[in-house]
Amino acid sequence: MKKIIKYVLLDLLRNKIVLAYTVLLLVISFSVFNLEDNPSKGVLSLLNIILIIVPLVSIVFSTIYVYNATEFIELLVAQPLKRVSLWLSIFAGLSLALCFAFLLVLLYPFFYMPLLNQEE
Repeated sequence: MKKIIKYVLLDLLRNKIVLAYTVLLLVISFSVFNLEDNPSKGVLSLLNIILIIVPLVSIVFSTIYVYNATEFIELLVAQPLKRVSLWLSIFAGLSLALCFAFLLVLLYPFFYMPLLNQEE
């Protein structure tokens, strides 16, 4: 199970769509924080944007990934593995990759913006 999670996670972290998703969210978060002088308004705006974008992208990307990985999944089903552990490991790999991208986007501006305010 750990090997499948590791394979799916590394495959997704090299995926161009996940990287583009991370960069898009980073650009959105920096632009929201730079548009507002008040950080609380920036956090509220970022929360509204994230509440729309993150679930939509997660559902669409997960569906596309599982659809495109059908041959890999068929190969794994032919092995002596429990199907529950197979699907849980694919789910864990998908969720870890998307959560890593989301947390990177969410935490980086919060740590970066106070440093900019101290320099001014």
